[in-house]
Amino acid sequence: FEQLLKDIQPNILLIGAMSICFPGAIACAKKAKEMFGDSICVVLGGRHATETIYPSQDGPIVHHHGSPLRLIAEDRIDPVFDLVVSGEGEHIIAWIGEKIYDLAQHNVPPSKICSHLQGISHVPGRWIAGWVNDSNQIHAVEGKNGNFDRNALPSPAEMFGVGSLFDVFGGRLTAHVFSDTGSGCVYDCEFCSERRSVAGPIIQPGSSAERLFGQMKGAVEVIKEDNPGRSASAFVEDSTILGGSYSSLSRLIRLLSDAKLDLKFGGQFTVDQIISRVEILKGLKEVGL
Repeated sequence: FEQLLKDIQPNILLIGAMSICFPGAIACAKKAKEMFGDSICVVLGGRHATETIYPSQDGPIVHHHGSPLRLIAEDRIDPVFDLVVSGEGEHIIAWIGEKIYDLAQHNVPPSKICSHLQGISHVPGRWIAGWVNDSNQIHAVEGKNGNFDRNALPSPAEMFGVGSLFDVFGGRLTAHVFSDTGSGCVYDCEFCSERRSVAGPIIQPGSSAERLFGQMKGAVEVIKEDNPGRSASAFVEDSTILGGSYSSLSRLIRLLSDAKLDLKFGGQFTVDQIISRVEILKGLKEVGL
């Protein structure tokens, strides 16, 4: 990581972290700051930020005890993140990149981006961008422009290729595929960090099966083209596959059955979804689950 920083000399570093790898994210950010100081903007996003910084039911932004911004404000971790983004990053990431380019034209250090976040609530998506000022006060801007069309999102496999595998798939290369129906679970269980009131509602479920199938088909084609002789597998990154929707899962089975893809795949369901959808699971097994 340090050698890559030396080679690339970046002015922006995007770090995504689940809670289990949050300590590693802090270490990476600290190293980048030691090397580049204000010449780099370090942005944290991903599951940990999303599940610890979120809108409450009555409006104010909630900072869970694990919120990176709260931890910085309480002096429990070093202030190594210039910006923390919770929620949907598809459009806010592009805005951050464009803003840092613009700041460079005016000789403003990238780390000072938080002084230039006025008027960005129009950026599409359900997101919160927050920072801690020099007085250890937390500030945040929330996206207010609503949803964007999930059907227009690109396939990660088609953009970046596939180069790793999950052992459970017997040596097949494994793509990460998404239905992009939302950032969390359809349920709202109080004990769970992926609950609907934290991660947000299900979005565009009517075309979710087609989106997921398209990513699966794209993964098979990419792996076949880039790695002749290697077979494909995929892990569905939905909190639960297609939200556990009976109709969406049935459509996915039909699409996979008609296409006859050489694909093995896995994903997640809640226990009650498994118990109540045994026939659906049998159908999914026949097409690669």
